[in-house]
Amino acid sequence: MFLAVIMRLTLAAVMLLAIISASLAFTWQQCKGNCALLMSSRPEAKVEKVIGRRRVEETLKRQVGMPIAAFLSAAALVFPDIAVGASPVGSGAAALEQAITRLEQVDNRGDTVQAMADLYEVVQAKPLLTRTKYKYRVINAINDKHRQLNNEWDQALSYEVSELKRAADPFRTVDLKPYLQVAPYIGGGLYLITLFIQRSIPEIFNFAYPISVFVLVSPVLFILLTT
Repeated sequence: MFLAVIMRLTLAAVMLLAIISASLAFTWQQCKGNCALLMSSRPEAKVEKVIGRRRVEETLKRQVGMPIAAFLSAAALVFPDIAVGASPVGSGAAALEQAITRLEQVDNRGDTVQAMADLYEVVQAKPLLTRTKYKYRVINAINDKHRQLNNEWDQALSYEVSELKRAADPFRTVDLKPYLQVAPYIGGGLYLITLFIQRSIPEIFNFAYPISVFVLVSPVLFILLTT
């Protein structure tokens, strides 16, 4: 266990060093001209020195801050259990827990709309935490409300759901997971069928191939449009 933690921390350190090195190399290329200007002693270059110094300072601030932000984002995805802000006792997690619980407990349309709006605000404030720790719970709570309020589902609720799902699960992995688990088998079967058609009845292969692609992709479109 201890060795695994050491290995993961070492990998994280290597990632940070690689990002910083790439950023500094890019910064040097961007600042090379301005740095040369700052080293100049020509009297007529005084104004250009001030401008160049400001450009260097702004570039350095921007480029030094970028690797830290990139590293934190990468760490949140690669090491979600040690990601910054992912602690279940953190204020962000507490707010998410409260908002999700409220959505799970409401039982009428008006409260559901308000609960989704409140949850959307929290998710917007903590997107990485939501997508690494609470994505499945958020989407499952939404889908449960959809089934519970099926007769009262309207355009307002559909809009709230689409915005909330886009914020919590932009690639819709939770809704698509059941189909994606069987899609390789469906794709394999369709491939064998189209291969047989290509060898045995090549005259209709040009029609069979797009039909097989449609059969494979249409469930994805159906899920995206109806959930």
